[in-house]
Amino acid sequence: MNLTHDPDDDDAARDVIEDFLRRPRDAGWAQLMSDTYVRQTHRVLRTMEEAAVNSRTHRNEEISALRQKFLSGDLGQHQYQTQVNEYSEWRKRVTHFETVVREKLRQAADRANHVRGYTEAKALKDTLSKLARAVSDHRAASESAGIEPEPHDRLLWLRLQTLTISVDQGLRSIDLDHWIKDKERTSPRSASTNRIRRTGRKLPGEKR
Repeated sequence: MNLTHDPDDDDAARDVIEDFLRRPRDAGWAQLMSDTYVRQTHRVLRTMEEAAVNSRTHRNEEISALRQKFLSGDLGQHQYQTQVNEYSEWRKRVTHFETVVREKLRQAADRANHVRGYTEAKALKDTLSKLARAVSDHRAASESAGIEPEPHDRLLWLRLQTLTISVDQGLRSIDLDHWIKDKERTSPRSASTNRIRRTGRKLPGEKR
């Protein structure tokens, strides 16, 4: 299986992916997960999952309406049972299809995120957060203990104001000091825990 469609032509990709889902082939999936196609594969599988969910919701509403017609006497037993049987067979097929799509979607999402650099970026951001918090904790502990900081301490703390990080999906940047304080403000439990760890004190009503 050699893919020839354009990585921006999602309609063509949908035909290819639907054919693959009907007749799975290792080589075909490897190509759909390649650096060239995986972001498109992820997009298309996501729209396919959404379409399947919408279709199931619509069919559920239809069978519910038929049940009401049957109970009210507007639909005969034979007609109703025929519709129920058709619905049951359809539900088996769509349930299997959704399971396969979701499995492939998870794989494509992980691979696409890796290609986009999200995985590496998140790991770096988590590491930076831990380092920045350690510097902030060091500064807070020194201030709380009344220790006169050495010049190298001040230079270390200054990094919190001079190094920036992108936020709001890269739309703006803030310095690490503001970033750490924002994270503490949005996480009261973490802020309380950090304060107790740094100062040994708790506020009235706080539990250790």
